[in-house]
Amino acid sequence: MLNLDFKVSGDITKALNNFEAGITQSILWSGAAAGAKVLYDELKLNTSPEKLHKSEASFVGPTQPTPGQKTKTLHESVYRVGSRSRTTDKIKTYHVGVNKRTARHWHLIEYGHWQPYRAVLTNRGWVSLKNAKHTRKWIPARPYIRPSLNVMPKAIEAAKRRMAQRIATRDWMAEAMRP
Repeated sequence: MLNLDFKVSGDITKALNNFEAGITQSILWSGAAAGAKVLYDELKLNTSPEKLHKSEASFVGPTQPTPGQKTKTLHESVYRVGSRSRTTDKIKTYHVGVNKRTARHWHLIEYGHWQPYRAVLTNRGWVSLKNAKHTRKWIPARPYIRPSLNVMPKAIEAAKRRMAQRIATRDWMAEAMRP
């Protein structure tokens, strides 16, 4: 006959609940991060100067670079960050987008706009010639955010793969054991 005696100090139910919550939080954040990375990479690709301005010789003429090609502001303003304020115990949220402070005219490229003045590139940057003879011109949209959403199935698949990988390798245990 085998006799086992256990002595447990503290609240075992609370400890088990904290352990489960730690596992859930760790694995869900990993999955959300993996999905957000796929969207982030696609948005970075879509805002690269080479892709965004590939067929833009007719925009300002063959001798001048297109807006954003020299400054790369739009490309460098793409970000990805976990949102603690929009996250719950069961839903983890990441924001992927363009920083609207550093790329203030992001919407003009995404949706198109009317150009009321002629724009030229000087040594001080782009300048509008308001007094020059110029008729209003429609600058067509060069979407980069909306096409990025086409990879959403890949992002979901990456999130599922990452969560399955974390569960299979049990690398979440160290994080879940922390008090």
